[in-house]
Amino acid sequence: MACHIFDPVFTALELGAPRRSRSRVPKQWLDSSQVNTETWPKWEIVEYEFPGTRWTAGETLRGIWYDGGKQPPPEVAPLEEGKELPSGGTLFVGEEGVLMLPHVKAPELLPAERFKGYQAPKTKHHDHYHQWVDACLGKDQTSAPFSYAGPLTETVLLANVAARFPQALEWDALALKVTNLPEANHYLRTPYRDGWAVEGLG
Repeated sequence: MACHIFDPVFTALELGAPRRSRSRVPKQWLDSSQVNTETWPKWEIVEYEFPGTRWTAGETLRGIWYDGGKQPPPEVAPLEEGKELPSGGTLFVGEEGVLMLPHVKAPELLPAERFKGYQAPKTKHHDHYHQWVDACLGKDQTSAPFSYAGPLTETVLLANVAARFPQALEWDALALKVTNLPEANHYLRTPYRDGWAVEGLG
């Protein structure tokens, strides 16, 4: 789900690959005798540090991913009494409020009282099926070309690597490698059979 839920974050804030990633997982997951290498931990909290952009305050931006029933602390999103965070979605924490974006639902500004009467700007609707066909015909570009989807997917997959190590991983996006823990790089590539190797992915 991260490729879907991080997508509006990457788009809106013009993010690229992170500088570092750290995962918190159940303690038994880090015991190599108990790790199921074919799947993922029961829950995970992943903290990323991204370079800041023109849409962020400061030189870096912290992004946190929660799954397996974990959620941000209640004070992060000032919800009205009786209201709960959606089971999936995004919180953009700003200097004057919070934008809550439930997955496939309309966004809400919080606290609601402060933004009462706010009119959201009109946006142009894109049918991604038609956009794909138009891109194939050379009339348009998809909303997620490889130049965008690559760093997004790279970010998501880096969390899978970080889940196996109890420390922050320093990430060199240009070299596509972890710089502070060489053994983590073992999880970045797979050996290919003769004839199937991709040039440049040594």
